[in-house]
Amino acid sequence: MKGIKGVRSVKVDWTSKNARVEFDQKEVTPQQLAAQIAATPHMMGGNMRYAGWLALKTPGVDGAGVGDKAKAALMGVKSVAAVTVYPQQASVGVAFKSEGKVTTDQLIAALKDAGIEASLFP
Repeated sequence: MKGIKGVRSVKVDWTSKNARVEFDQKEVTPQQLAAQIAATPHMMGGNMRYAGWLALKTPGVDGAGVGDKAKAALMGVKSVAAVTVYPQQASVGVAFKSEGKVTTDQLIAALKDAGIEASLFP
């Protein structure tokens, strides 16, 4: 991740094998960053790939039907490839298509239009 425009820091949780990337959305969109993560050679070899997902805090997705509503709202955004709902963590994960420049503001607006509160994690 070193040298990628807009990336401020990368913190890896080796227990969960998840990384938190802090970045400046004025310089790189989450979709562009996810594409750069996917293009990074995997340390385990050529057949393995990294994936970059954006997690959004969505306190209401633990309610009945709200997770499905959130998934439908986000899948309606042109550049979204997949959405996973995590009710116990009150969050959603968004994977992107390879082309496009969708922003977190657009994703949060799609959720807001569906009546779902969302934000970035602090």
